Amino acid sequence: MYRASIIQQQFPLSSKIHNNSSISLSELSNNYSSPSSSSLGTSSPSFGISIGKKQQFIFLCRINDFCDNGMLEIDVDDDDSAKLLLIYKESFAGSEFFALQAKCPNCKTPLINGVLCKSHIRCAIHGSAYNIRTGILEDGVGLDSIWTFKIHVIGTALFTESISLEKLKSPRTIPPFNYSRISSSSQTSNTPIIVVGGGIAGITCIETLRHLGYSGHIVMISRENDLPYDRKSLSKRLFNDNSQSFTLRSRDFLEKRLGVHLLLGHSVRNVRTEEKRIFVEYKQKNGGGGEPTLGADYLEGITHLRTLNDAQQLNNELNESAKNVAIIGSGFLGFEISSLIYPIAKSVSIYGKASTPLTLLGSEVGNEIRKFIREQGVIIRQDSVLRSMGGFDRVQDLKFRDGLTAIADTVIVAIGIMPSTSILMGSGIRTNAEGYILVDEAMKTNVPNVYACGDCVNFPISFTPGQFGERRINLPHWQIAQYQG
Repeated sequence: MYRASIIQQQFPLSSKIHNNSSISLSELSNNYSSPSSSSLGTSSPSFGISIGKKQQFIFLCRINDFCDNGMLEIDVDDDDSAKLLLIYKESFAGSEFFALQAKCPNCKTPLINGVLCKSHIRCAIHGSAYNIRTGILEDGVGLDSIWTFKIHVIGTALFTESISLEKLKSPRTIPPFNYSRISSSSQTSNTPIIVVGGGIAGITCIETLRHLGYSGHIVMISRENDLPYDRKSLSKRLFNDNSQSFTLRSRDFLEKRLGVHLLLGHSVRNVRTEEKRIFVEYKQKNGGGGEPTLGADYLEGITHLRTLNDAQQLNNELNESAKNVAIIGSGFLGFEISSLIYPIAKSVSIYGKASTPLTLLGSEVGNEIRKFIREQGVIIRQDSVLRSMGGFDRVQDLKFRDGLTAIADTVIVAIGIMPSTSILMGSGIRTNAEGYILVDEAMKTNVPNVYACGDCVNFPISFTPGQFGERRINLPHWQIAQYQG
């Protein structure tokens, strides 16, 4: 691991920097210049100088220190979170160097493990793409961008000016919201906007409105008591007891910086579009744009993994004692859950309705994954259609259509969701036969000034250039919901 070092250089009043001159102006340049620098396409330094004052530089590395992939991670402080990612690229303009915050602010993993693709660095976990010149998140999941720092090339050595450790350790919000600048009169003069749902689509919609300069009143109504959180990570960090680590935005950020009026733990009871009214009630329910497709609330031990509350309950249940766990559903969610719980469960069984697991990936991939899962000691059974769940107070067994009866102390249902759109009955908002809200390419419904996005919508897509909307689909996916928001 490379470590940055600090150098202080006193520049005399007569010092001048010429873009096309060789570097022999100071002790600093003498120490780090090299005849080979011209062959590498480097130019003379383009750093700013405070005449007559000390300019503090941080030596980062030499050009030949870079790995084959053109990336290098640098320690700036003893703290593991204070790291820089250096990128070396050849372009038409010659050699270019970039210094970025080293960790993805979305999943907290090192970006050096990601993929450098043209002008973007993509995170290895979720593919979030950050522009290496600006640090701005331009594709993929996440709400924050990364900090960038100016690189000075002196010979074959790379320097930067003093770095704020606070920047390296904290995400970058673009733009820096400051809702306190918005006057109360501007809030009342603009039409208020009501966002129903506290998921990623809702919070992205709100931040986009503020990005675009909307200064009016915004209300967020969420059925959960929790602040908007990272729902996709519930199945990946099931045994994380710190619920705040899932939170996307703090209450202060939402209320003070975004100026959002939060109605948490409130459910929408009825929508009257003609009157432009929404009726709510204080009643905590499952959150998100969809609801689980299967449940048996009269029996204990049957759970979903849809909300933060579900994760906490499942965590408590699995830690009480070793259980015979049955997972209904052989998709991504079912496999993610099984990989976390099989070390502590008495047994884990996965039941899927299709002939192979992960049908979207094809039978060849699905069969290989099934083989791998079985090698871990997990039972997996396909062509299994659940008929009923039985027990007294608590679930004890599962019965399938082919006659199989399986023992289970805990059942985790992971077979998808249904849209939470029953509240729209009588509103005039069109839905399809399955209950999904019909929207166009701009997420507009058939009712003026009513938009919908996320897991609850059916939207047009195109597979043929020039024929947009040839097919309509529903795709409950985190990145799709954020893009729509």
